[in-house]
Amino acid sequence: RHRQKSHRGLGDVGHIRHHPVAALHAHAPQRICQRGDLALKVLPTQLHLIAGFQKIENRLVFPLLEIHPDNGSEFLNDHLVRYFRDRAQVPLLSRSRPYQKNDNRFVEQKNRTLVRDLLGDARFDTLAHQRLLDALYDKLWLYYNCFQPVLRLKEKHTTETEGIVQLHRKWHPGQTPLERLCATPVLDPAMQAHLRTVRDQTNPRQLRAEIYQLREQLFDLPLAQRPEDQWLIPAESAA
Repeated sequence: RHRQKSHRGLGDVGHIRHHPVAALHAHAPQRICQRGDLALKVLPTQLHLIAGFQKIENRLVFPLLEIHPDNGSEFLNDHLVRYFRDRAQVPLLSRSRPYQKNDNRFVEQKNRTLVRDLLGDARFDTLAHQRLLDALYDKLWLYYNCFQPVLRLKEKHTTETEGIVQLHRKWHPGQTPLERLCATPVLDPAMQAHLRTVRDQTNPRQLRAEIYQLREQLFDLPLAQRPEDQWLIPAESAA
């Protein structure tokens, strides 16, 4: 039940890829709806690794079919394999090839937009950091999945004119991860109605303001390094 590279297509749901960026973050399903899911990993121990995956799995609304980690032993290890094999429905375990960054490209492209742009490149090591980051990630999960449209590549081709090669891309209409997921046959009508109700009962402006407030609280803590983020909208302007 293990292979080196995942070959799932864009229409497949339930395939999680994860990658370390100061936090354990997984996108599920990566390719179809950019459903970002974040769970902080404080230390590379068995308990923290399993706790992070349990939190992600508890929030999934579709079956978990595949886990695709990078090659680092902090994620691809005996603890991870044992955790997923000790169950009735064993997901497929694949991994990235060494020095092939595009094998995990759907996670890599979100390292910047979902983590680094908001929190910077510095480490967060204390339990106080963990508690605020967990609260922040819960709100980011709702904000990005319900209110942030994502473009998906439809097709691309090249043309050559007088020796100059140009690449042309066409995109599907922008959809939020929730809309993209509901367009698949994976969810039953009751679950779709529940997710849409959660979205409709959430005020996105208030949610955004709460995200900035938690971020400010995080960087007010000792040992938290504030990144240079002049491009961000100040918290008071987001309200």
